[in-house]
Amino acid sequence: MDRYADKGASRGNSLAARLRGRAGSYVLARVLPLLVVAALLFPCPALTDSPSQVFEKTSSGIVVIAVYNDKGKAVGLGSGVVTRPGQVVTNCHVTKGGENYKVRWQNQAYAASLTYSDFDRDLCQLKVPGLKAPAVSIGSVKALKVGTRVYAIGAPQGLELTLSEGIVSALRDLEGSKYIQTTAAISSGSSGGGLFDDQARLVGITTFYLEDGQSLNFALPVDCIAELPSIPDTSEDRNSVTVPAPGFSLQAQVDSLEIGTSDLGVIRKLFGGPEILRGLEMEWYERSTGKNRKIYDAEYPSKGLSFSLFINPSELYSITITTKNVSVRGLRTGAHIESVRKKLSERGRLLTTESQDWWWLDFQKQGLKFGFERDKKFPAKLAKPEIVTRIEIYNSTFEDTRRKTDR
Repeated sequence: MDRYADKGASRGNSLAARLRGRAGSYVLARVLPLLVVAALLFPCPALTDSPSQVFEKTSSGIVVIAVYNDKGKAVGLGSGVVTRPGQVVTNCHVTKGGENYKVRWQNQAYAASLTYSDFDRDLCQLKVPGLKAPAVSIGSVKALKVGTRVYAIGAPQGLELTLSEGIVSALRDLEGSKYIQTTAAISSGSSGGGLFDDQARLVGITTFYLEDGQSLNFALPVDCIAELPSIPDTSEDRNSVTVPAPGFSLQAQVDSLEIGTSDLGVIRKLFGGPEILRGLEMEWYERSTGKNRKIYDAEYPSKGLSFSLFINPSELYSITITTKNVSVRGLRTGAHIESVRKKLSERGRLLTTESQDWWWLDFQKQGLKFGFERDKKFPAKLAKPEIVTRIEIYNSTFEDTRRKTDR
C-alpha cells in the first residue's frame, strides 16, 4: 500500500509541478509585454553626476589659450575646450589680434594654429599638434530645457579650471544666433570655456556675460561646432577682421558703418565678436513715436570702440570712439573744445551722465557728442581741461535717457 501510495503521490506532485510551470509561463507571457510598454512609456530618469563628478570627467579637456601678436607680445588670454584629439574650440574674440597662439594644459605649452573661424557666431577652432588632453563628451542643446542643471569650467581672470554651477535660465535667439542663457557664473577669461550638463556632456561654449545685470551669462550651443568645417577658413585674412590691414584701416571700418542701418552682424564681420555685451535693460526714447526702445552695448575696449544697438529690429544707434586713431569729420580725441566748436560752427549743449563721470558737448542737429573726463576728486572740474577724450556719433531722432542736462 505504501509503495502504491508513494507512486500516487509522486504522480500528483509531478502533475502539480507541470501545472505550476504552465501557470507561471502563462502569467509571464501576459505580464512581460506590459512591463516592456511601461518601460517605454515611463523610462527611468538618467543618472546625474554630482558637481565633483562633472568636474572630474571634464576638467582634463579644458585648456588655457594665450594669444600673441607678431612681436611676441601677449595680447589676449582665454579658455578652450578639447573636442577632438589635437583640436580646441574657443571664441573668435579670444584669438583676436593674434599671430601666434599657445595652448596651456597641465603646466605644458603647445604651439597652435587657427584652422576654422566663424566670426558671425564668434566660434573659432585651433589645431594643436602633440596635445595629449582627452576630448570631452559632446552633447546637444536639443536635450536642454529651462531649469536644467549646468556647469561652466574655464579660466576666469587666468584662474585655471574654475567650476561654477547654475541652471539654464533661457534658450534665446539674439541677432540671428542661438544662445544658452545660464546662471552659471562666467567672467573675463571664461570666454571659450565649456558649459556642461549634469551628465558631463558639453552643451555650450561660454561666450559673454552682461555686466549690468545679475547672472546674465551666455553660451553658444555646442551644435554649432559641427558646422565649423563647412565654413571657409578665414585664418589667413583674419587681420581684415581683428586688426586693421594695409588698405583697410580701422578708420575705414568705422566709416563703412551706417547709423540706423548697420546691425550686429555687420559689426561682427568687421571687428569680430564683441569683447563685452551689456545694457539690455536700457531704453532710448524715440521722439517721433513717443515710445521707448530697448538697447544694448557691444564693446571692443582693445580697439577703443563701443556700439549701441536697438533690439528687434537690430539697428545701430551710436558709435563711441576713444582711440586716437579714428576721426569724425576731421576731429580726433585729444582735440580742444574750442577747436571742436570752431570746426562745427556751433557752441553745442553741455550734458552729463547720471554717474557724473563724464561731460558731453552735444551737437544734436549733427548727431555728434564729444566727451570730457571729470576729475574724480573734484567732479565739477575736468580731469584734462577742455580736451576731448571720446567721440560719439548717434541717431539724433532718439534721446539717450541715461544722460541729463548739466548746465
